[in-house]
Amino acid sequence: MKIRIAELLESKYFQTSTVLAGEKGLSNLVSYVQVLECMDTLKFLRGGELLLNSVYNFLGKDDEQRELIEGLSENGAAGLCVPANYLIDHLRLPPALEETANKLDFPIISFPEGYLFGEICEYVNNYYYSPITKQILRENEVIREMYAQTYKEGLSGMTKSLYEWTGMDVSIIYEGEILSFPSEIIDQEILLDPKKWLLVDDKNLHFKNIDHYQYRDKNQTFEWLGAKIPVPSAQDNYVLLFLNKIAYTQEDELLLSASLSACAMEIKRIKNLSEIKRIYRKDLLENILNNTLELSAAQHQVNLLGYSLPSEGSVAVISMQNKTGTTSLDDCLLAFDDMLNDTMHTIPFWVQLDDKKFMLLALNNGDSSIERFHATLSQRYPDLNIVIGLGNKKDYTEFNISYTEANQALEVGKCLDHPLSIYDFQKLGFYGFVNLPENKNVVISYHSTYIEPLKKKFKNEYLDEIMDTLKGFIECRYHYLRAAERMHLHRNTVTYRIGVIEKTCNIDFQNHEDCFNMSIALKLLPLMKMLEL
Repeated sequence: MKIRIAELLESKYFQTSTVLAGEKGLSNLVSYVQVLECMDTLKFLRGGELLLNSVYNFLGKDDEQRELIEGLSENGAAGLCVPANYLIDHLRLPPALEETANKLDFPIISFPEGYLFGEICEYVNNYYYSPITKQILRENEVIREMYAQTYKEGLSGMTKSLYEWTGMDVSIIYEGEILSFPSEIIDQEILLDPKKWLLVDDKNLHFKNIDHYQYRDKNQTFEWLGAKIPVPSAQDNYVLLFLNKIAYTQEDELLLSASLSACAMEIKRIKNLSEIKRIYRKDLLENILNNTLELSAAQHQVNLLGYSLPSEGSVAVISMQNKTGTTSLDDCLLAFDDMLNDTMHTIPFWVQLDDKKFMLLALNNGDSSIERFHATLSQRYPDLNIVIGLGNKKDYTEFNISYTEANQALEVGKCLDHPLSIYDFQKLGFYGFVNLPENKNVVISYHSTYIEPLKKKFKNEYLDEIMDTLKGFIECRYHYLRAAERMHLHRNTVTYRIGVIEKTCNIDFQNHEDCFNMSIALKLLPLMKMLEL
């Protein structure tokens, strides 16, 4: 542990000590406390020691007193601590000792009252000092306090505790979220992408689970100690200590290493609570959709969970699937409430239905809010394919109907082409009448009668041209010339292709019923994706 002598004097333990000489050297850092037994000890100093000595053997020996202070200063000692009972009138040092210490700015302080040499050594060597609160505690007490603060305030409590005991800015990265204290000092995008971190070859590290990292840009270099939190996750989670002007110590490493188990326990607790809440919310949703709860009772339970439930609104069902496999739904859970609040200015009651779908219950603030939410979600998680189905606005007793509509809009919408990937049941038109999978056999029948013969005859060589001609012909109301002009084809080409289609499918476009059925078959064609046919 490194602590300045001035900071040591601020602790309660040293509050009875007095600065006897060398006051300008109180900024010296103490790394260790030991007893100075004789002059030979000076040869074995490494620097930073606070030496304890009675100076009894040096009383009346001015030359040896000067030699003692000069030797301590030359060998990098931080200071000298002496008992008051050997001082002149218990207040002053011998003149030669005081004069040399003041000349060399070498601090000499008196012993704390009532303590022995061994007690002072144990106190300073085995205790931790907080550069923020000036508190000094034993190692086990510090770690116990860190655990207690984490239990009380969660992961943010750990950031505060590490800051108090190391004096370094702290960040915890968990599931794509960053908690920092006292403030963020580096761009979040950098912290969330460990590939941008430069691993420093640091021989001074004492713990295998801790690494030294850097990030350099044109203006400055950021450095930090980082350690992975040992919890199963789709991405690595870290605790980071940002290095300031004072070099890190082994004690800082120990605290960083000790924080990992506390963070892991807290994360497991969060996940367990999330699972319990998920099950409870799913049960609550079931009761709402089955109309087994009065509106007031449902609103009360929803409000207790921190969500809103209006008496009328639309149900939204959201499907999120990986395009690249780098983001899981678990990564979204922690940020879901914040994104909803930011885009809708309220947090509607939502439930995770399975590992791919969420449900928002009773939106009542228009289509623009769901569009803002979709845009925010897509921007934050670009590797997720996000599709939303929206049911009609209903009152509380018919939320189950809106939910069915939202599901249908979602499933049908996945097969259609829309730039926003938001499908409103009210705007589905024809597709709103096709209830899959209940009408699966009807869809298959249309496909096998009107589309499958063309696929079998032309396969992949000529099929696209035949299908484009068929669609263009129908869109031009079965008019050969208009269809030819629209598709930039000769009229005879269109006539020939349509004739082939009629013969292949055994239909006649002069027959209104055949025209209607072929139009329906083309409309149903996108839905075959859903049936995987």
